This record gives sequence, C-alpha cells and structure tokens, in this order.
Amino acid sequence: MRQIGFKPFRKRDNVPASSFKLDSLSSDVLFEIASHLPPTSTVSLLQTNNQLRQRLLPYASSAAYEFIRFHTPHILPAPPLSPTPDWLMRPQKPWETDGPARPKTGKEEDDKWTQQWSSVGINLGKDWREQGRGIPWLRYSQACERSPSMKNRKRLWGIALQLEKKVVELGLLD
Repeated sequence: MRQIGFKPFRKRDNVPASSFKLDSLSSDVLFEIASHLPPTSTVSLLQTNNQLRQRLLPYASSAAYEFIRFHTPHILPAPPLSPTPDWLMRPQKPWETDGPARPKTGKEEDDKWTQQWSSVGINLGKDWREQGRGIPWLRYSQACERSPSMKNRKRLWGIALQLEKKVVELGLLD
C-alpha cells in the first residue's frame, strides 16, 4: 500500500496574518453574509474584532430577522388566517354552547405576541411582520434556542412539513 505524505502546515513568514480583512468588506456585503448565518454564528462574527462589531452591530438584529424569516419561521407567531374557515367558529364562552359564535381568526397569537412585547416597552406597528423593526431579534432567537417549548415547536413544525409534503405527493390537497 502506498503511503501519502503530508506536509505540516506552517505559517509563511512573508504573509501577514491580516492579509484578508473581513472588516474591509462593505456594510452591504457584511449584512448579506450575516443574514445567511444562524444567529449564534452572527454573535461569533460580532466577536471577531471591535471594528467589525461597530460596523455590523446596528444591522445584527435585522440580519437575525432575515435568517429567522427564511430558515426558522417556527419561532415566529403564526400569521392570521384569511378567510376564517367554518371549523374555527366557536362559542363565545365554553359553557354557552348555544350562544352566538365568535370567529377565531388566527389573529389571537399575533395579538398575544404584540401584547407581550408592549409589556416590556416595545410597541410594534402593524407592519412588524414585513419589516421586523423594534424587536431585538438576535436576543430573541438566542432565547428560543434555549427554550424547551421552542424546541418542541421546532419538532412539531418539522412533522407538519413532512405531512404537507406527503399530502402533496399523494395529491390529496387541491
């Protein structure tokens, strides 16, 4: 059997350690890179050096929001349903089954989300879902990674995606 020889890596004396500077990239490119990184990696990127941290920190929350929207949407509240399906109509009070029905629009989770943020002094506008402004997304995503309920939600989200894929494969959904 033939042996393969490996040369040990040695640092070249004539190439400075800072030959490639990540902090020399434009802010747009840095934001684009950060928006494709998981929030934990964004934090690591922020800890690289002070100059990079100063340039990227104002955009870190927005970058985390972009990552969340496209890669981990299970940590966002469910969007409101439109139009309201008939099966979501429910009695106004649990003990009044013959009373008037109140539609459950799916907006309840959104309302609770807004109320919880306003309780800590963050007032969200109606367009928070599109722009993601006002919420410390980087901190929120870190808290979600540690939360057992969010880990369970991630697991359920994965199961729902598998079910959706199977339903589409079988042609059961119009």
